[in-house]
Amino acid sequence: MTENKTILRLKDNVSADLYTLLTTGRILFMTLNRKWYTKIACGEKKEEYRIIKPYWIRRFINWMSEPNWGMNDFVREFEYHGNELGFIEKHGKEFDLIVFVNGYGNAPTTIVEHKGLEIKTGREDWGAVAEQFYLTIKLGKVLYTEPCS
Repeated sequence: MTENKTILRLKDNVSADLYTLLTTGRILFMTLNRKWYTKIACGEKKEEYRIIKPYWIRRFINWMSEPNWGMNDFVREFEYHGNELGFIEKHGKEFDLIVFVNGYGNAPTTIVEHKGLEIKTGREDWGAVAEQFYLTIKLGKVLYTEPCS
């Protein structure tokens, strides 16, 4: 994996082990607004939600795992079956870490363990709309954080 600007900027601020994982592991990069970034950075928010639509399915689902399927086949199957048939477990991409950035450029950064993906309703106090299902990213331990200024 080539190093991006965020990882290069963190090189002197994180442990050697974490830096190695950032440069060799499976990393998901996500940009957040300040409110949700701060809740994740302080360890209060343990899930991040994304609306179920083709863009996020492409980011989280290994749609090439079925040799004769195209992206549209996966979107249709995903929308129809959701997780009832273990769709996420069978086709979900695996990540080691999530790098959350609060904005663009030289923005504050938080690195969190990725603990999996599931489809479920979310908590309203964490930004979800009541009764709506989301692609839910389960967050683990905060490994590094920079505060918002």
